[in-house]
Parts: sequence; C-alpha cells; structure tokens
Amino acid sequence: MTNLMKKYICLVASFLCTSGCANVASDYLFDYYFGNNKNEAFVKDYNNNSEYSFAYLKFGRFGAGSILVLAYIDDGIYEWRSSDGISVFTSNGMVVKTLGLGKDYKTSLTLNPTFSQSFKEVSFTTLYEPSLYSAKTLNEFTASNKPLKIDILDQEITTSVITHKVEIPIIRWNKENKYFINSSGRVIKAEVYIHPYLPRLTINYFYK
Repeated sequence: MTNLMKKYICLVASFLCTSGCANVASDYLFDYYFGNNKNEAFVKDYNNNSEYSFAYLKFGRFGAGSILVLAYIDDGIYEWRSSDGISVFTSNGMVVKTLGLGKDYKTSLTLNPTFSQSFKEVSFTTLYEPSLYSAKTLNEFTASNKPLKIDILDQEITTSVITHKVEIPIIRWNKENKYFINSSGRVIKAEVYIHPYLPRLTINYFYK
C-alpha cells in the first residue's frame, strides 16, 4: 500500500468517526466565526433601515445568528460577507462555497429553483478541516406541489419547497436540505448542511 493511499484511508476514517459529532453550540460557532451575534429583533430593525441586500445566517436550532451583506454578484454567484471578512457564496439560494470558516465547503452543484420534475445529479464536493477533495456526491431534488406558509420576521409568506437529498458515499454522510421559494421564484430561505462537522445552517435572504 502506498503512502498516498494510507493517508487517504486515514482521512476517510476521520470523517467516518466524527461525521455524527457535529453538535456544536450555535452561539459558540457564531462567536468563533463571525463575532457579531444578532437576534431577530435586531434583524427586523436592520431590514427596515438597510438599503442593501443581506442574509441572516444561523447555525443549529438555538441561539442568535449573524448578518452577512451582499458584497457583489458575479455571473449569478452572490457573495455574502460578514463584518470580519467571512464569505458565503450562493447560486439561486444554494450555498456553493464558503471562505473563512476553517471548515469550509465547495461544490460543483448549482440550483435551478424553477424545475418541476424530480431529478438526480452527480456533483463533486470539497471539504476542509479535515480536507476531502472533489468527492463524488449524489444529489436528488424533489419539488413539492403543496404550498407552505412560513414566518419570516413576523410576516407570513407562502412558499413552494424544494427538498435536496445529498450523499457523499465515501464518508457515508447524507443529509436533507430544504429551499423555500416565494411567488417570484426566488429562494428566500434555505435549511442546509454544508459540512459533516457543522450543524444545520439556516439562511434567510433579504433582497433590496
């Protein structure tokens, strides 16, 4: 067995042993990553007074989140940036890349929120801390025919929902993501898993 193969087996083993241990406190994550925890009352006031598009991100089910402002749009890719320089890149509301988290993520996948038929697609995922490069990823997308009302900052919004089942076979990691789309065909909320070491990430998008 070559040294390169041994290193690869050890890397995969590290994911297998710890991919189920992502129960990190959300407050700790935002103190560590962003350092500017904001509750929903602050976000409501910010939304009323800001002229710029922004996203409100929150790891896990509890605790406060953080505001990332839209820095620029490049060929359909949106970069949302925190006050301390962490960037989250999205395509039609899907996270396709992160920078500055340490446990960063990158995918070759993009999202088309207007599809009507369920479909499957193969993509490639790169993870950091620990590193896993261009891992084959299985994706299955399903669009719900039933409208769903969600509450965002005390406003009830009728949405349609896309369910995205994702699996990285080599590390035996699989999750289910959801995207909530408004009547204009825009993703206004996402509930996603981007890394085996991180809990679910919820993103609310506020476009100006």
